Amino acid sequence: MLKIKLSKVISYAKSDPEIFHRAWKEFVGEEEVYEGMENFDKITALFNEWYIFDFRLKSEMNFITEYYLKNPDNISQELLGELKQIIETQRFEALELVELRRGEWLKAYGLYSGQVYQVYDHLGSLSAPDQGTFFGRVAKIDDHWQLVWSDSVFLSWTNTPRAKKACLKSGVKLTAKDALVFWLPQKKSEDLEFTMRMTPKDLLGKRKELEKRFNELVGKNKLKVVFKDVLDFIYKENYQTNFCDFFVDLEKIGIPHQTVIEEMPFFDDLWNFFPHKLLKGKCPAEVYQRAYKEKYGN
Repeated sequence: MLKIKLSKVISYAKSDPEIFHRAWKEFVGEEEVYEGMENFDKITALFNEWYIFDFRLKSEMNFITEYYLKNPDNISQELLGELKQIIETQRFEALELVELRRGEWLKAYGLYSGQVYQVYDHLGSLSAPDQGTFFGRVAKIDDHWQLVWSDSVFLSWTNTPRAKKACLKSGVKLTAKDALVFWLPQKKSEDLEFTMRMTPKDLLGKRKELEKRFNELVGKNKLKVVFKDVLDFIYKENYQTNFCDFFVDLEKIGIPHQTVIEEMPFFDDLWNFFPHKLLKGKCPAEVYQRAYKEKYGN
């Protein structure tokens, strides 16, 4: 268990309102995030973690390093030593559970580092499910890996060997900002409502909207891929068991894995609203709509 209270670092980092607001804008980008919205407390907790570890000051230092060097609260040498170990060994990871010993430790595989961490965390090992993936920041303190921050929600998915290999090969360096998408409202109910009332004209409009969004994405990320390449790829897909490999295979047609991570809901929409040969030229949204109406009526 950590002796140093990272809340001290957070308070120190928030002491300059101008820097704080600039960092918040960088973190949320164009997303609409406001007090009282769903998961706002989770988003602010994630921001605080990103703010002290990943946000860079003009000096190129992060706040936790600046705090260590200045020691504004005059903390003890023991706590400074622990803080130094955190700074030197910390890394933010997408972690897939491998093994648990309840009440003692959990063993997790870092998808983008390939490293297996045996993390000593009493509460985490008690509350964790038997399998799943979560985001966390680990650090080695006194020769033991510990969680210095972790997401309280486990994603139910696990990864195929192909997906793990692709993550490792991608060279992506995760930051806490990459976990933001999982806390933003997913608008599932709106998507379902749209699918249920969708007409051919609505579907055409949705596809035009997605094409426009794709072209904006290409310009923003300077990608060398055209929309037709993606549509052909989706049309010819032939995943027998795990369509999630689609997100991995997008790299084959020139879309970096980091871009896929940041825009996963968008690529999910591409999959759902464009035709698949396996579905006889229909898209998953059309097939779902037909099945729903057959079961429940209009």
